[in-house]
Amino acid sequence: TALASCYSVRNDASWVKVRTINSSAADCPYFTDNLNGSQAVGAVTGGGEVIQTYDGSSIVGFKFETGNGANFLIARRFQVIGETYTGSSPRDVYCSSYSNSSYTAEWYNRGSSNPSDPLIFLRGYSTSTTSKQNCFYCEYEAGQ
Repeated sequence: TALASCYSVRNDASWVKVRTINSSAADCPYFTDNLNGSQAVGAVTGGGEVIQTYDGSSIVGFKFETGNGANFLIARRFQVIGETYTGSSPRDVYCSSYSNSSYTAEWYNRGSSNPSDPLIFLRGYSTSTTSKQNCFYCEYEAGQ
C-alpha cells in the first residue's frame, strides 16, 4: 500500500543527516550551495549547521524532516535541485506527513539570481499563509 511504501522509505536506515536548521531560526540560514553538498562543515549564520558534505550529483533523493519528526517530505533529487524552476512548474513529492501518496507542490529554484532558493515547502508556496509556514528548506535570505 502507499502507506507502507511511504513508511518504509521514510524509515530506511540509509538516510544520512547532512544539515540542520535550528527551530528558533527567524530566517533562512546562510546555506549557499543549492543543496549540492559542497558547503563546508560547521555552523552557519542564521541558525543552521552543516553536519557533513556530500556529492550532490550521486544522491537519489532528499528527506526533509522536522526535529521532532512530526513533519517530513521525501522527493527525488531531480525534483529538488535537478533543474531551475518556478512555482508555475510544480514539483513531484514522493510522500510526506501531509500525504502518504505522491502529489505536486509549488517550490522555487530559480538559479543563482535568487540566493534563497531552493525554497521547499510541505504543501507548496501558494498554500502557505506566510512564506515561512510549512517551509522545510531555504538558503541565504537577502538582508542577512
